[in-house]
Amino acid sequence: MALLDTDGKSAVVGKSLGHWLDEADFVLAGMDHEGTPVSEVGPHTFPRDWPAVYEESEVLRSLVRKRGRCAAKRVSVVPNLADDEHKEILAATRPRRLQSLDTAEAVRRHSGFAVVEGWAIYDILDDVTGAAFLAERYWWNATENSTWLDFTPRPENVQQLLLAESAVSRQPRKVRTLLTTRQHELARHLLKHRFPKATAEAERAALRSGD
Repeated sequence: MALLDTDGKSAVVGKSLGHWLDEADFVLAGMDHEGTPVSEVGPHTFPRDWPAVYEESEVLRSLVRKRGRCAAKRVSVVPNLADDEHKEILAATRPRRLQSLDTAEAVRRHSGFAVVEGWAIYDILDDVTGAAFLAERYWWNATENSTWLDFTPRPENVQQLLLAESAVSRQPRKVRTLLTTRQHELARHLLKHRFPKATAEAERAALRSGD
């Protein structure tokens, strides 16, 4: 399964320009996970045992509190878009996996919905519930009445996403760069874990085309 460029073609290292994810766009929280490279993080999904885990997990609450590494002024669960919802926006903006900033900006240009910057927070499944989380720097949109909408394609096993709006942006402005080998390898790792069915189908298609 390929990482796509702005034209919907496979992104090429050293040639494709974009807002690519890299290690600096992630925060890992949990005693046994801080310092672990994102490229070594296994399956992750929406927090288990929600909403109780938000009250009971000190790891999660410390992540988003005022002095947390992902300090948030608003935290909310945002469901996946319904199949028949905002079809015209999706057709016009062509969202791409792992490219939330490009998606949010395209939606703003098309529909006028404001861009919100913050974090998407995932539960790391190879630890007990509430013990470890992965936060990804993330962008989405807000309507005129402050309803959050997320048009970036969601992982296959996720029906809703935990989003945290940054209280104060401590991150440098994300700029377009040429895709590096490390960014490409990180994207392949994330695609494999977040879109396993699509990845397997792409691999089968590649084998068939090589017959």
